[in-house]
Amino acid sequence: TGKLYPPANVTFHAVTVGDDFSCGLTAVGSSLRCWGALPGGSAQLPSASTFFIDAHAGPRHVCGLVSNGTVYCYGDATSYGAINVPRGVTFQGVTAGANYTCGVARNHSVVCWGNTTNPVVAAASAWRAINDAEHVAAGTDHACYVRVNGSVACWGSNNRGAAAPPEALLTSGNVWWLAAGGGMTCAMSESAVPAPVTCWGAVTGII
Repeated sequence: TGKLYPPANVTFHAVTVGDDFSCGLTAVGSSLRCWGALPGGSAQLPSASTFFIDAHAGPRHVCGLVSNGTVYCYGDATSYGAINVPRGVTFQGVTAGANYTCGVARNHSVVCWGNTTNPVVAAASAWRAINDAEHVAAGTDHACYVRVNGSVACWGSNNRGAAAPPEALLTSGNVWWLAAGGGMTCAMSESAVPAPVTCWGAVTGII
C-alpha cells in the first residue's frame, strides 16, 4: 500500500502507523501527512497550515489534537464511528485504538467513542467515572490511563493481563507515559531520562 515509503524531502518530528497507512507530523509547521492507504483517502486531511500538537492512528483511522483543544479524526465507515468526535469537549490528549478513540479532556475526564462492541467503549460506566486522568493509552481491547498523581489504572478486556498494572504502579509509580497494544501495556516512569520501562500483559518485565 506504500505505507513504508514516506514522501520524499519531508522531515517529521512524530510518526504513527495504522494497518495500511502511516502518518506523521512535519518538522516544519507540524501538519498532518499520511501515506499508504488511509481509509477514505488523504484528500480528507486538512491543509498544511493546520498545526497539530499530537496524532495517533488506529488500524483504520487517525486522530490529531490542535492547540485549542479540538480533536480531528480521519478515516471512513470501516472505523465504526471512531472518527465521530463528540462535540463540546476541550481535549488535552487523544489516543486511537482498534476502531475506537479515547481522549482526555482538560478537566481530566475521559471520553471514548467508536465501536460500541469494543470492551473499552462498552464499559462506559468505567471511563465516565474517571476525573483524574493526565494521559490515556488505547490498546486493541483495553485502555489504561495515568492519574494526576502518577499512578496507573486500566479498564476493558483483561484476557491477557494487559489491564492489570503491577501493584507498584497502581498506587504511585511516577508514571509519565503509557503505550498500549494487543494484549500488553508499557509505562515509562521516574524522573530520569532514559526512563525505566515496565510492561505487563502478553509481555512482562522491566526493560
